[in-house]
Amino acid sequence: MAAKFHNTAVTVKRTQHDHPELRNDESFNNLLSVLKDGMEKAEQAESKESLLGIEGSCANAYFSIFPRLITGSDLALTFKERTKRPPLDPVNAILSFLYTLEMTDCAAALETVGLDSYIGFYHSLRSGRVSLACDMVEEFRCIADRMAITLLNLKALTAKNFERQLSGAVWLNQDGKKKVITKWQEKKRETMYHQVIKEKIPYGLLPYVQANLLAKYIRGDMDEYVPFLMRQS
Repeated sequence: MAAKFHNTAVTVKRTQHDHPELRNDESFNNLLSVLKDGMEKAEQAESKESLLGIEGSCANAYFSIFPRLITGSDLALTFKERTKRPPLDPVNAILSFLYTLEMTDCAAALETVGLDSYIGFYHSLRSGRVSLACDMVEEFRCIADRMAITLLNLKALTAKNFERQLSGAVWLNQDGKKKVITKWQEKKRETMYHQVIKEKIPYGLLPYVQANLLAKYIRGDMDEYVPFLMRQS
C-alpha cells in the first residue's frame, strides 16, 4: 500500500510537470501531503482495518482531483467520484476495465510461480475473487491510471465508445474495449528498468517479476518483498 501511495504521487507529479500552472496548485499539493502521510502511516499500520482506513483517505483525496489530471477531454466533467460496481461514467468505465486487465495479468503471473491467486493477505478470501491478485495489483494501478489519462487526453476514446444501461451503468462498448486493449498491449511491449533485478524488461513481464519476488519472500529466500516503485522521471 505504501508503494501504491508513492506511485500515485508520481502520477500526480508527472501531470504537474506537464502543466506548470498546476505546480503550485493548493489542492494538488495537499493531495501530495496526504499521500506522503499515507506512506508513513502504512508502514506503521498494525492491522488490516487501520490500513483500510488509510487507503480510504488517500483514495478519496486522489479521486477528488482526478478529473483535473485529464486536460484534453470533456469526458472528465462526467467524473464525480470513483464508482466500481458498476462504473457510472466513462472515466470510471475506463479505469475499471484497465484494472481488470491488470488483475488478470497478476493472477496469471501468481499462478505461474506456484502461488494461489485466490488467497490474499490484505484482501480477504471471497468466493470467485483472486484476492492475492487484488493485493498485487495495488502497486500497478498507477500504470492503468496513467493510461486512462493519456487515452482521454489524446481523445483516443470519445463518448461514442461507451454505452449506458438502464441501470445507470456505463461500460466501454466493443469498439472502445478494442481500442483500450490495443493500447494496453502496446504498453506491455514498452521497456522499463527494474530496480531489483537490475535489468530492462517489458512492462508485460512486470507482474511476473513481482510475483517471483513475492514467491521468494514467502518461501524464505528473501528477507522482504520489494514492491514496484514508479520512477520520478
